[in-house]
Parts: sequence; C-alpha cells; structure tokens
Amino acid sequence: MFGPVIIKGVMVDRLKCQGTGYCVKIAPLLFKLEGEGPAEVLPDGIADVEPDLVFEAEDTCPTRAISVDR
Repeated sequence: MFGPVIIKGVMVDRLKCQGTGYCVKIAPLLFKLEGEGPAEVLPDGIADVEPDLVFEAEDTCPTRAISVDR
C-alpha cells in the first residue's frame, strides 16, 4: 500500500522554457504564463493542485524545463 504523494517543490528553468503553455493548460492553479516569456510557478498553487497534474505537466513539457521535488 502506498501513502500520499508529497510534492516539496516545483521549479521552471527559465532558460529552457519556451513558453508553450502546456503546463498552464494542465495545471492553471500552479503555473502562469504572461506574454512570450517563460512560465512561472505560482507560490501558493502547489497546495491547490492534484499531484497527478503536477507530474503530467512535468512529463508534457517539451523542453523538460519543469522539475518536481518529491
């Protein structure tokens, strides 16, 4: 039996991020994208988002700019 998944932190590498917006579509409570710039992690969003969506955003990012600290 597995316990709850605890996510300690989420980071977007601003040099790798190309601003595709996939993360924002998957987890809009956790990621923000303004204009052409890189995505940003919303500081309070991690508590409001299902862990599965965080991992999906990490896996979907085409430039692998998202890292999740488990």
